[in-house]
Amino acid sequence: MRRLLVTFAAFAALALLASPALAKPVAGEADDDAIVVINGDVEVEHGELARGVFIVDGDAYIRGRVDGDVVLLAGDAIVRGRIDGNLVTIAGRAWLAPRAR
Repeated sequence: MRRLLVTFAAFAALALLASPALAKPVAGEADDDAIVVINGDVEVEHGELARGVFIVDGDAYIRGRVDGDVVLLAGDAIVRGRIDGNLVTIAGRAWLAPRAR
């Protein structure tokens, strides 16, 4: 029974890691930290502000504003919003929409 619970908890943790990270802070938390994701996508929606984005393995969808750098080690960046810093993709591509800044 214990092995079953441990296995279930491990799968639940993996499912949470695979979901995209959003730029909105949790209620009561400060929003002055960068978003750091080991495995998964990051979505900064229109009207949202992120202080920076660092992704090891995943894609970045920037529709809002990033006040800092966006760094992807293995993933693509799709930018339709604004980045007030550098955009770096190591093993991926950057796609900039005509209105991206």
